[in-house]
Amino acid sequence: SAAKKGYPTTLTTEIDLGAEMTSVSGNSTDWGSASYIGRLTYDYANKYLFQYSANYNGSLSYSPEKRWGYFHAVSLGWVMTEESWFRDLVNPSIINMFKLRGGVGLVGNEVGYPFSFLTQYSQNSNRVLFGDNMDPNVGWYVSSIASDLKWSSSTQYGAGVDYGLFRDRLTGSFDVFLYLNKGDVMN
Repeated sequence: SAAKKGYPTTLTTEIDLGAEMTSVSGNSTDWGSASYIGRLTYDYANKYLFQYSANYNGSLSYSPEKRWGYFHAVSLGWVMTEESWFRDLVNPSIINMFKLRGGVGLVGNEVGYPFSFLTQYSQNSNRVLFGDNMDPNVGWYVSSIASDLKWSSSTQYGAGVDYGLFRDRLTGSFDVFLYLNKGDVMN
């Protein structure tokens, strides 16, 4: 950012038309990430369901040997109302859809900040005097110590029931979840 004063008019919006520079500052940040994702789904006779999904994630927050993380999940489902024995046992006009499902997955979470695997230095705003002439120079200090972070992860379990009653006049689902976190931080 920059600021000047001494503009010829208040209607001037360009900074280079100011007469005197009053402040100049700025910074920049580099950051990057990449992900490769995929999903495989299988459905047999509308009653047996399978899904596998995977993420291969990379981040500049981690050192090159820890940069990439592989996270995946699997889920299964069983539509009981598609079974002939269920249709014989229960009136389909009362329970027309009943599905059991469950899954487990490993979810990744990026912790840290870009290049946190490197020791970071910053300029001190105060000047340091060096040399025979005591010329003012910029001082540097360690602003962040290198970390050995890696992807944190959470193993997540889920189970549920979907139902349709009275020819789908009443539908709903029940779900339960369990999260087991591992690593430095999970938000």
